[in-house]
Amino acid sequence: KFCLLLPGYRYTTPDLLDVIMQGCVPVYTHADYMLPFEEVLDWRLVGVPLRPAFLPRILSILEGVGEEEWSQKQRQGLRVWTKYFSSLGRIVLTTLLILNERVFPTHASSFEEWNLLETDLRRVNPLLMHPIPAADTGFTAVIFSNNRDDSLKKLLNTLDSVSTLKKVIIIWNERGTIPSSDWELTYIPVKVVIPEDLKPTNRFLPLSQIQTDCVMSLDDDVTALTADEISFGYQAWREFPDRLVGYHSSYHGGDQQFEFPGQKKVNIISTKAAFYHNHYQRIFISEVPSAAIQWVDTFHLCEDVVMSLLVSRMTNKPPIRLKYNTCDGCGEDLYTREEKSCLSELIRFFHPIELKSSEFHVEQV
Repeated sequence: KFCLLLPGYRYTTPDLLDVIMQGCVPVYTHADYMLPFEEVLDWRLVGVPLRPAFLPRILSILEGVGEEEWSQKQRQGLRVWTKYFSSLGRIVLTTLLILNERVFPTHASSFEEWNLLETDLRRVNPLLMHPIPAADTGFTAVIFSNNRDDSLKKLLNTLDSVSTLKKVIIIWNERGTIPSSDWELTYIPVKVVIPEDLKPTNRFLPLSQIQTDCVMSLDDDVTALTADEISFGYQAWREFPDRLVGYHSSYHGGDQQFEFPGQKKVNIISTKAAFYHNHYQRIFISEVPSAAIQWVDTFHLCEDVVMSLLVSRMTNKPPIRLKYNTCDGCGEDLYTREEKSCLSELIRFFHPIELKSSEFHVEQV
């Protein structure tokens, strides 16, 4: 939890960086020692500085560091390591940036910009949007298809009656079969995208064909929803445009176990039928840790959990659950046993896990 670094032979910059890389909060004295990039980095946000005279009181001082403060210091340490020290290239780039700011001080970043937690930076204004998007902007349906032609046609037939739908994009995640040519809707254009590789995260590709703020993510076997319920879901999203809004929900508790409706708390929305802002579609590949994407694509599990983690981290807000009446299995356990264990794996890549919970739901009356 805490790693003590004392002056002397072993107190070097590599030791300090090794400590924060491992997620340990450093406790250090530096009366005669310059910390790395000290002119721009506030190491008090990363560790616990001590005067040498206070070393006999170290236990009582550390006992005064609460869990929340310790967690903030640990997150800041990992951010500092990742952004400024994780490779030789980053160290050189940081050095050049500091030199550039010395030469051109009018273009220098503020002390806060160098040191603000990345999650705080994202929450300043994560989405450039109107508080309530205009109703006539509509939404784009992105359907993740695994060659279930009959259910896909039924879903398209339902979507054809939704007046606020502007476009349908089908992510054809199947090899050896050719997409059907009879998927034309009455007034709504249908585009088919065939990715190079078969991956569950293909559903979150940053697609230039999406020209609306709102995206509705769907699986091709979602056939229980009616056109009215989809229209209502879009209107609900307009009230919460920075949230993940969807029909199938679950809750992950502190014991890393999933619970399902009708539990009251919700912190995960399944993207088999969910609305979210196109902003998240555009940044998913770049903002989600690449190791997490690789794990999801390797095991074909839990891409919706990753999207819930991304939105929760970006907004610091819980998702919105939609209640609907025609669902034949909305209370069913949507996850296999393997999927239920995925969050314990994903916690390695999202540190710390930041799923926000709520008992709030929206229901059509």
